Amino acid sequence: MLSVNTWAVRIALLVALAAVVALWGSSCDRPRAAVADARRVLFVGNSLTAANDLPSMVQSLSAGGGARIECQTIAFPGYSLEEHWNRGDAARAIASGGWIAVVLQQGPSALPESRVLLVEYARRVDALV
Repeated sequence: MLSVNTWAVRIALLVALAAVVALWGSSCDRPRAAVADARRVLFVGNSLTAANDLPSMVQSLSAGGGARIECQTIAFPGYSLEEHWNRGDAARAIASGGWIAVVLQQGPSALPESRVLLVEYARRVDALV
């Protein structure tokens, strides 16, 4: 039986890949040179992203499919999106541009106030993207 953490990683990987594929497909109409420069994905999260090295999994899977996706990770143990916002590293990385996707990850948000903060800070980060 798989642990909750294993399921969370699998679900996060599937969501990340779906987002990348969707965005990748939307770039097909651009000139080839522009697409080649735009294959970068930023992961912003915590130990759930870093401990299982989700970004490396995405890179490996993309290489196996004949495409190359380069991933950058900004992840700190136990961090929420609010803490990333306050620290500023993610905002600076987003401002550097060139991302085809920005994947946001935060730990469990079972408490109502945690969900409120997750939505609030996801919206703030979305405005930067």
